[in-house]
Amino acid sequence: ARIALVTIDTYRVGAQDQLRAYADLLDVPMEVASTPAELARVLARYADRDHILIDTSGRSPADEARLMELKGFCRACPGLSVTLAVAANAGRAEFASAVERFSVLPVEHALITKLDECAEPGRLYGCLRRHRLPVRWFGTGQEVPEDLVAADPALVVDRLLPLPLGATAHCPSLPLGVRG
Repeated sequence: ARIALVTIDTYRVGAQDQLRAYADLLDVPMEVASTPAELARVLARYADRDHILIDTSGRSPADEARLMELKGFCRACPGLSVTLAVAANAGRAEFASAVERFSVLPVEHALITKLDECAEPGRLYGCLRRHRLPVRWFGTGQEVPEDLVAADPALVVDRLLPLPLGATAHCPSLPLGVRG
């Protein structure tokens, strides 16, 4: 797939350098946009790409001003597909708060990070289902891009609903959501 990387993260020290290093590693273009208008211009420039991935600085769900700033970027670029990144080791309340507060954005999917660090990944399944937020990606380690994996039903079952030692599944070949 032909991709381009864009960052609107002008807050974190080294954020742009880090994304540029990834762009160099992947041999893809990388741009910085510090305003919604700049982002719209960059997106127009790379409209022929299959995917344009936009990096943002992490935002606290409680920081209303920063959420509204991000909403301004989304408004300037209709049609964006927003993926909410949430750590697998976040508690239920933190997960629910993030989904609720970020709902001011056009969030369509979740990226569950730190799956390799989570002792009880099964509790995420209930949160995701309750909020009807499909998972698009899992972060399973520190290696990029190797440890960023696309979610599929088998992986969701394997990672979020692990069986106790020695147990067997009744219908392991059925995709998630299909009744046997």
